[in-house]
Amino acid sequence: YIGSTEIMTTTGGASTVVDSITLNSDGLMTSDYETSGANTNVTTYTYSGTELQKSVNVVNGGTPTTSTYTWTNGDLTSSSLNGTSSGTYTYNSKASESGDYWQIVQLVNYGAVFVKTTHQLSGYQVGTTVENINYTYDNTGKITTVTGTTGSDVETISYQYSCH
Repeated sequence: YIGSTEIMTTTGGASTVVDSITLNSDGLMTSDYETSGANTNVTTYTYSGTELQKSVNVVNGGTPTTSTYTWTNGDLTSSSLNGTSSGTYTYNSKASESGDYWQIVQLVNYGAVFVKTTHQLSGYQVGTTVENINYTYDNTGKITTVTGTTGSDVETISYQYSCH
C-alpha cells in the first residue's frame, strides 16, 4: 500500500498477475489496472459522493463496456451494462457494517471497495442468477455468519471475535 494506491502481485499460476488499485479520499476504488501475462484489464469508477455512478472497463485496449448504477436512500438498487438492465439489489433494515456481504465480496474479489451502501444486502439478481443473503448476529449485534444461497449452492462465511 503506497498512499492511495494498492499494488498486489500474485504468482504461482500460469502467469503473474499485477493489480494496481487507486483509492479516493473515501477509500473507494477509482481505478483498477490489472495485468496478467499479455492481458491488460483497466476499470475506472466515477462517484457522486460515495455512490458509484459509472464504471468503464477496457480489456486489452478493446471496446469499452460501461456500467451505470441507480441508488435509493443510500443503497444500490439496480445496474445496467451498456444501457441494458443487468442487476437488481435488495436490502434488509440493518445498517451496513464490517463483514457484510458487499464488503467481504469486494475485498476478496477485487482488493478494495467500490460499492458502499447504507444497509446490508439481502439479495440480488444479475441476469438469471438469483442469490439470497442471510446474516446471523451475536448478542452485541455483530455479524457472525453471512450465508449466500444460489439455487442449491450455499456459501457461508463465519466470523469470530475476541476481546483484548
